[in-house]
Amino acid sequence: MGGAFDPIHFGHLVMAEQARQSLALDGVFFVPGFKPPHRNQAPAASFEDRLAMVRLAIEGNEYFSAGEIEKEINGPGYTYALLNLLKEKFPGVAWTLLLGADNLAIFDSWYRPEEVMTSVTVAVANRTGFEPLANQNRWASRVRMFQMPPIGISSTIIRQAVKDGQSIQYLLPEDVRSYILEKRLYR
Repeated sequence: MGGAFDPIHFGHLVMAEQARQSLALDGVFFVPGFKPPHRNQAPAASFEDRLAMVRLAIEGNEYFSAGEIEKEINGPGYTYALLNLLKEKFPGVAWTLLLGADNLAIFDSWYRPEEVMTSVTVAVANRTGFEPLANQNRWASRVRMFQMPPIGISSTIIRQAVKDGQSIQYLLPEDVRSYILEKRLYR
């Protein structure tokens, strides 16, 4: 499961757990983006801070792990390049790429989408407001859909709340909230 994780929150964690259970995955490997190509601007927190927050968020879950493998990609962190690197480093692993329906909606804009789609199983979580779009998407018949409860939390909302001096309690794990406040991130 890749993403900026700027910061990671309960929506990400619920999606990962729902995918693990409903798709019978052995585990979920979180990959914070080093140079996310689809973002208009660089993540607000450094790669090291985002990786640290992911590790704090998944601590204690034996099925979750995280890595900094995307740092090894030369150039933008395209999913295509990441998948090739994962296959090279972990031969024999059958990878499943986890996406939200919002990402399926823009999948055609990804670098080498056809190769991504054919190289791994792509599993897509429903996401409020994107279900009809996902069902009409040309890729919809080639993905495994899985359900997750609607969660109205986003990293954008969290960053803005911190900037505005609002509480972010109960939006993300307490260790991540403490890390953000301690490091004075997103101010």
